[in-house]
Amino acid sequence: MKTDLDEIEKLISKWCLEIPKSVAGKGSELYRLAGNRGVTSMNPAELLPAICLNIASEQKSHPFPILDVLTFLKVKTVDYITKRDTVLDKLKLQMNPVDFETLGVRFGCNYLIKFANELLDNYKCQLNTNLSKIQYSKIDFQGKHIILAIFFVCCKAIKIPVNADQQALLGGTTKLCKEEMKRIMQYCKEFLEGLYDRVQTQTPSNRKRITRSSRSLKSTPSKLNENDYNETPSKSLRKRKQVDGDLNETTSTKKWKNLPEKKNRARKIVTGINSMINFNELSDVKLQNLQNWKTSILKLVT
Repeated sequence: MKTDLDEIEKLISKWCLEIPKSVAGKGSELYRLAGNRGVTSMNPAELLPAICLNIASEQKSHPFPILDVLTFLKVKTVDYITKRDTVLDKLKLQMNPVDFETLGVRFGCNYLIKFANELLDNYKCQLNTNLSKIQYSKIDFQGKHIILAIFFVCCKAIKIPVNADQQALLGGTTKLCKEEMKRIMQYCKEFLEGLYDRVQTQTPSNRKRITRSSRSLKSTPSKLNENDYNETPSKSLRKRKQVDGDLNETTSTKKWKNLPEKKNRARKIVTGINSMINFNELSDVKLQNLQNWKTSILKLVT
């Protein structure tokens, strides 16, 4: 057996796998442990390092491209799973347990757990009705192939795309699992026909989600001034014109101040009878005579 780390790194670089260093290190550790436990090299030579990488990826919760690996190895899925189980037995390890909860988390559809349990109960009832007690008692409803078959049938009925790599990695593409899926669809046909509509009405995942940005946009108008929110472009245009008009008016006022003062403009006279006289109707001559007359009167009084 060659150096474990060299074999793992050689496999990753040869197949261009995107494997982190932590997973590669764990894979080399398992590869070395398998050699100590008497696991000889398999045919092809890359099979054992691939299985060790697969187990390490599972323990580190990192995705493993099982379909690409099977293509490189030119090995059938059933044979690969059988060899992997052999290595697991030698290493005294177990893969993650297969149940509806872990499958829901793994495939990102937790709401499917409820409907998968309901389908399993319906499947039990149908088999109890159509099979004899002896046949029914021999069925292990917690078996891996039945759990996988129930879950993948639910995904198919609800039109959820399933990652082919993960399905093959779990053993969902084996002949046993496929036959169980056909059997479930045969016995639970009526239940599966209405499952899609039930999921659409009972799960909140199909409702339109409001993002934080859309919520802030919806709440903005209530904080704005009503006049500002309802303002049309024509109003803002009129405001700009009004500002321009004020500037023009200021300019014209400056020009007006430079003009000579009009002759008929009323002059300020400090007397008590100013409010009684309309100075705008008086000519310059009459105004001068009036001022002289008022001055003479004041002199006589004083």
